[in-house]
Amino acid sequence: MKGIREGEIRMLEDRYGKARKVELQVERNPFGKEREEVVLVIPGEKGIFLLSKDYYPPGTYRLPTGKIEPGEGIEETVIREGLEETGFYPHISKFLGILTLGFSIPPSRSISYFFLLLPLPGHPRPADRNERISDFIEIPLEDLPKVAEKLRALEGPWHEWGLFRAMAVDFASSLLKDG
Repeated sequence: MKGIREGEIRMLEDRYGKARKVELQVERNPFGKEREEVVLVIPGEKGIFLLSKDYYPPGTYRLPTGKIEPGEGIEETVIREGLEETGFYPHISKFLGILTLGFSIPPSRSISYFFLLLPLPGHPRPADRNERISDFIEIPLEDLPKVAEKLRALEGPWHEWGLFRAMAVDFASSLLKDG
């Protein structure tokens, strides 16, 4: 990861609104390496869509995310991941925020770019079977803290990953509450 894409971020903020930026220090990186990703906040009729994958612990859900591939732009990743994970072309409503996590073990960082999408024209269904998405649920916004609690409570090999994903849910929840 080289720098933080200032020019691209300025362009996205001009088009979709100013992103709130937060930096946190965390002990362990669950991925073991530098990472950039997009986080998709997808509204439904009654709340926000979360996904589960066929290899997650039973009942584990999180916000849809997607790794930014080398040479790929942030908005390009939103579109690719939105199509792959939901089966619909995603339309960005708002650039919500940027969460940067600095890890001490191993020394590295992760940058997550959060986007609120316009509501989808139907229930999400993955277009890419390689995503291994097994389910989508829609939850009320006020239940996002419960989702984060459940992620933080994961044990064993899922513990660090759960802590990482819980931070994204907590950040999204605060962004949506603050408007």
